Amino acid sequence: MIGRLIVAILGIPVLMWIMLKGEISLVLFVELIIGTALYEFYKMLEEGKESINVSKKIGIIMGLSIPILQVALQKSQLLSSKTIILGIVASLIIFMSYQVFLGKIKKGLENVSYTLFGVMYIGMMFSHLLLIKDLEAGRLWLLTAFLLIWASDSAAYFVGINIGKHKLAPKISPKKSIEGAIGGVVAPILSMLLLKYVLYFPNIELIHCFGIGILVGVFGQIGDLSESLLKREFGIKDSSKILLGHGGVLDRFDSLLFVAPVLYYYILIFGI
Repeated sequence: MIGRLIVAILGIPVLMWIMLKGEISLVLFVELIIGTALYEFYKMLEEGKESINVSKKIGIIMGLSIPILQVALQKSQLLSSKTIILGIVASLIIFMSYQVFLGKIKKGLENVSYTLFGVMYIGMMFSHLLLIKDLEAGRLWLLTAFLLIWASDSAAYFVGINIGKHKLAPKISPKKSIEGAIGGVVAPILSMLLLKYVLYFPNIELIHCFGIGILVGVFGQIGDLSESLLKREFGIKDSSKILLGHGGVLDRFDSLLFVAPVLYYYILIFGI
């Protein structure tokens, strides 16, 4: 408990400053999250009950290159959206060439598949934080994403503890309940209404308060359950113990994996 309080007291103000004011620090924060989460993911694979071999260093380098390509794409007039496609194709060719060079026939496809899955699952999903930042009112949307996830997680926990009776996904996460999940959807809706009528989003339409609240509540919990599914499959309790009392980076930010891209494309599609 003390460890959790220390992380919260030190981490929340720093995180809020990065979301609202940070430039280079925001890029570094995203890189830190991607690099650490990828390391944790690959370590789970290697130390899990199946002991799956992956190309950890190559995967982490590929994951870290995604935000760098995004920043370069935004800053340079010479680069186009094809640059990212080129980077992905080049990385795949180099990666496969490396596998050929190693000459490992046994479980070679498994190595490639799990390594690239980590890059897509963590690198590409988390990199949407930088895309959100470049939207109109992007920094407020970044802060909003974290606030809504916190509201959803907190409500799901307290509702589940107090009145949760029906299991949501007993084979994946036995402690989660349907009642808690409902609370985890209602809370971000109420939080969006609070942001509209009291705080900093007065011009957002009411329907989008419900739309964004529902999406964050639903996909945040799917992100959480997805990581729980992976840990169950690998036979791991926590991705790591780097965050005192909170598990690992992947444990702490699993909801954000799905919320960041979903929120970005929702804002983009509806032009909010």
